[in-house]
Amino acid sequence: MSNSLHQENAVKQNKRVTGISYVVDHIIPTGVQVKVVGKPKPKPKPKPKSEPEPEPGVIVYDALFNSAPLCAQQQMQLEGLKLSWSVKQAVGSHGYGTSCEVGVGSKNSWWMQKYKIFGGVAMSDLPLRWCVHPSYNINKTREKSGVLLASYTWSQEAERIGALITPDLHDLARMHTSIDQGYKDLLDELHASYIAHYAYNWYVDPHQAGAFAFFGSGQYKNMYPDLVVSYGKYMIISKKAAAHHAQVINSIERAFRGVY
Repeated sequence: MSNSLHQENAVKQNKRVTGISYVVDHIIPTGVQVKVVGKPKPKPKPKPKSEPEPEPGVIVYDALFNSAPLCAQQQMQLEGLKLSWSVKQAVGSHGYGTSCEVGVGSKNSWWMQKYKIFGGVAMSDLPLRWCVHPSYNINKTREKSGVLLASYTWSQEAERIGALITPDLHDLARMHTSIDQGYKDLLDELHASYIAHYAYNWYVDPHQAGAFAFFGSGQYKNMYPDLVVSYGKYMIISKKAAAHHAQVINSIERAFRGVY
């Protein structure tokens, strides 16, 4: 995708947007100015004198689609966009659900070898709540190392486990056995096969500040209609700007609607 763009170096990575405002000519918006912070890069070739040099840390576009979550947009200075009160209210108060995920790597795919589990979700009232068994390469990796999504939580369960976000092999063993049948053997096997774990709390991600759109009471009716309105040079296409929240189709819908 990057190579297909006509403008050289159009994609700028490792940048964080701190502010967005209109470029105005006699009260008419002619473009959108984006303030960014990021790693310094070599200066580009000098431009002709007829083109004014933009301020350091500022990029000017003809138009802009803002796909950042609203809770991340709250960290940007948006006063220069003259957004409606409803949109400002949505940026400041729209609900986002939290989620925590804990992946555990094992030297062998014990869930396939020992319990013949080839994909699917196990649910429990243990703190881990949901355990997701991978369904890819199930005929090739039984004897090899594998990764199990040992815990997938959201809402209150995620907030609770987020305070202690480490893999609990005790709970993982309990989820797959009864306390008096095979529990001790499986727990010993889990400790022996353990390689590493990776735990992530989406609510503490500085670029997300939440996992997925989670409308509160009255928010869909009172805020959603203004979020999907085109402002000409500026268009919000964040997670809240399409109806199928927390699903891949949401990304497709909001991108399509924004371009349309």
